[in-house]
Amino acid sequence: MSCISEIALRNNKVVFGDTIVYYSFGIFILKPYETMCKYDFFFNILGSRVCDRFVSVFDTIIHYVECKEKIMGIKTGITNIHWNYHLTLEDDLIELSRFIEFHEANFECFSLQISRILMAASAEVDVVCKQLCKKLNSKSKASSINPYMKQITTEIPDISNFSVQIPRYGIKLKPWNDWAKLDVPEWWTANNKVKHHRHKEFQKGNLKNLLNAVSGLFVMVLYLYKEAAELGELIPQPKLLRVDEAHFNGTTFIDYEFGVNYLL
Repeated sequence: MSCISEIALRNNKVVFGDTIVYYSFGIFILKPYETMCKYDFFFNILGSRVCDRFVSVFDTIIHYVECKEKIMGIKTGITNIHWNYHLTLEDDLIELSRFIEFHEANFECFSLQISRILMAASAEVDVVCKQLCKKLNSKSKASSINPYMKQITTEIPDISNFSVQIPRYGIKLKPWNDWAKLDVPEWWTANNKVKHHRHKEFQKGNLKNLLNAVSGLFVMVLYLYKEAAELGELIPQPKLLRVDEAHFNGTTFIDYEFGVNYLL
C-alpha cells in the first residue's frame, strides 16, 4: 500500500500524521478527535475529513492487530471484580458448611475461620457501599456506615426489607433490617468488635453474623451492578445464596450458562 511507509505500528496504536488510532478488542479510539467506534462502522462515523486518510491503511491496521492477537494468544476484558470477590467469599461459606451445619442450633458457633470470612466480607461491604454511594451521587463523601445508611436508604428505601435465602439450609435473612430502625446492623458491630477487640469479643465472630455479613454484601453488590444484574449478566450465578421472589425476574441464557434477572 502506498501509505505503509507513513505508519508506525506500536503498542496497539497506529500513528498517521497528527492522528493516532488506538485499538482495543474491536474498538478504535481516535485522538485528537475522541471518536470511538466498532471497526465495522469505522468509515461511516469518522466522516469524509478523516476517512480519506485512513482508507488505504485500514487493512494494515486490521492485519497488524490480528497478528498481534495471535502472537499474544490471550484476550482480556472488563470484569465485575466485586461480583467475583463475593463469589469467592461464598465459596468459603460452602467449604465451611462441610464442617459446621448451617442450622439455628449452630448460629452462636465461633472460630478463627468464621472470624476471618466475617472480616473479609465486612471490609468488602465497606468498599462496595462507598462505591454505591458514589454511583447514586457523584458528589457523595460517605465513608462510614452511618453516612452509607443515610444515603442508600434515601435512594433505595426498601433495602432494609431485602430478603436473602439459603434454600439448601432453609435459611432466610434480612441483613439490612436494622436500617429500618436507623440502627447499625448487628453483624457490622460484631465485625468491629472482632477486628478491634478480638481478645475480649472473639465469640462475636459467629455463624449468625457471618451469614448476615455475606448476605449483606450480596445485596450491595447487586445494587452496585444493578444494570447488569437486571439483564442477567452477573455470571456465574451464586451457588448458595438466592434472592426472594420479590427480587427474582427469571433467567437469561448467556454464553454457556444461565444468569439470574434480578428485580431491583
